[in-house]
Amino acid sequence: MVENKLLQKKWYDKYLPFVARSPKMQLEWLQAAFKRKTLSFQEITPYIKLFLTDEKDEKRELLFFLLSQLPEKDLDTLVRATDIYDLPKLMSLLHKPTINQAMLALKTLPPPYEKNIQPLLNKIFRVLHEYSEEFFQQACETLLQNGEAPDYFEKEYVRFKEIIEDEKILSALYPKARSGQ
Repeated sequence: MVENKLLQKKWYDKYLPFVARSPKMQLEWLQAAFKRKTLSFQEITPYIKLFLTDEKDEKRELLFFLLSQLPEKDLDTLVRATDIYDLPKLMSLLHKPTINQAMLALKTLPPPYEKNIQPLLNKIFRVLHEYSEEFFQQACETLLQNGEAPDYFEKEYVRFKEIIEDEKILSALYPKARSGQ
């Protein structure tokens, strides 16, 4: 009986395309790919993009739950293999990201053809800042202190902090503007 289940699972792995699998099965496939180390991060990235597609609230809640069940090591690997364009979505799905995961996201390099990196960085900064301001600052400061930050990082980090300060001042001056009243 156990052997029959293993054969069924192998059959799924071999013949069922990734997109036809449930999110749970997709995540299991990704975990197996990380453990086997037969694919590079660049080869796994498109599968992560497929895993994160679909904006429906039901799937978002399911992904939030599934990712909360993953061990920290697998989450670190998932963050490391995720494309910079998908990092904001992945980071927003993590129940309680670690400083290490935030640092991995912050030091992900944009592709060389990307001419304007500010919108990409703003999205990543924003999603990390939404967890907490202290969490965001600690991740950024640790990245800078360890010398792991990309060349452009410090300038963009200072710029983003100025944006946050401006938002605080504006929300104090116009408290109803933020709530849409």
